[in-house]
Amino acid sequence: GDFPVRIGNLAYIQDQHDAEGEVLDALWDTYDRTGDTAFIEKHWDKTRIAADFVAGNWRDTDNGIWELRGVISHYTHSKILCWTALDRAARIAEALGHTDEYLRWRAEADAVKSDVLARAWNKRMKIFTFAYGMPLTDTSVLVLPLTGMLPPDDPRVQSTIKRIENELVYDGLVARN
Repeated sequence: GDFPVRIGNLAYIQDQHDAEGEVLDALWDTYDRTGDTAFIEKHWDKTRIAADFVAGNWRDTDNGIWELRGVISHYTHSKILCWTALDRAARIAEALGHTDEYLRWRAEADAVKSDVLARAWNKRMKIFTFAYGMPLTDTSVLVLPLTGMLPPDDPRVQSTIKRIENELVYDGLVARN
């Protein structure tokens, strides 16, 4: 019976492309830890709806995790979570033997990853940026190794982490950007 927030902020009119990644990551994690195929079968229809939504919308801009007023962009965090949604949906499809969906979502996940690696990496700054073409450091990109898009020891991830440590850590606390 919950409904979107309609007063107090503008969240109800914003596009945010990260939630599907968070949900499908949790769904996959549950299956990966338990091996409970019945659990992911029970959620197959919703998995398909979420993955198809992401596959059809990941190329669009959104409001991002920080919901900056009036700043619609290609936020790196959002793109990483779109990849996560498609990657986890592909894994679920493979586990359930849904070959067509697996192939489609795996191809889309690969396209998102290629896009992130090409457009979010700033060679001059040696960081994954806050958003495509926005040369700003932001802690939200730390989801990159957490999701498995790149391993933690990837030199680009390491360089991004060092930059965040140098620019965004104050008295042991980490600022978001």
